[in-house]
Amino acid sequence: MKKIMCIIAIGVAMLTSCSEDDSVIVPEVNQEVVLLKQTINSNGLVLDYAYEGNKLMSIINNQGTTTTLTYTGDLITRIDKSYNDVNGSPQALFIEMEYDSNDKLSSYIKYEADGIIARRYELTYNAGYYTKKTYWGDYTTQALLAATDHVYIENGNITTIIISETESRYEYLYDTKNAPLKNILEVDVFSILENDVLFKSGYSVNNISSHTYAEMVVISYNSPVTNYSYNSNDYPETSTTVHEQGTANEWTETIQYIY
Repeated sequence: MKKIMCIIAIGVAMLTSCSEDDSVIVPEVNQEVVLLKQTINSNGLVLDYAYEGNKLMSIINNQGTTTTLTYTGDLITRIDKSYNDVNGSPQALFIEMEYDSNDKLSSYIKYEADGIIARRYELTYNAGYYTKKTYWGDYTTQALLAATDHVYIENGNITTIIISETESRYEYLYDTKNAPLKNILEVDVFSILENDVLFKSGYSVNNISSHTYAEMVVISYNSPVTNYSYNSNDYPETSTTVHEQGTANEWTETIQYIY
């Protein structure tokens, strides 16, 4: 009996010790990462996303375009995109990335499908924003400075892009819900890369609800407002955007998000 009481006392002491140690973290069991699997656009475009863990490995659409991603460790080092041009001829372009000693994306080069033109992008990071310089050239050398972008970020979302050479300014507004692709590995790198390579569809923390474009301080474009419906985890189920609202060319775009 004494032996049993001794064992119970030891067990209680161990439980008390654990409860008083704030450094002990109990992992969540069976917590599933939400990943976007497919989008279906009312215009007929369907995009399928494939993963290894939370690494985005490919994006394939139903119109003949395939985007594949290559990683070195956990860093994206190359993106290949194959597609058919307006004449139905197969085309392919690719992007190669480089990182600094802190594993931050420092530059990338986009090699166009014509086998001649290439664009190099160099990144400099500052508190709250980064600067992206674009150089044009060919597959061998890119030396012509074409644009300097200052990209401002708040809470993981790009809020403002200022292009120095043209005094152009883009402003973005977001909702407070989860973006469809917020959980993919290196989502911040995806947000930097060219939209036409990756079919931008939520490489941010929250969802873009509207944006404006201004040239030389004069607002020349207001985007239509996008409205979302959300699932129980606050990820978009659908988005609805009315384009050219109030005109004879008004049309509505709806996107369905499948996880």
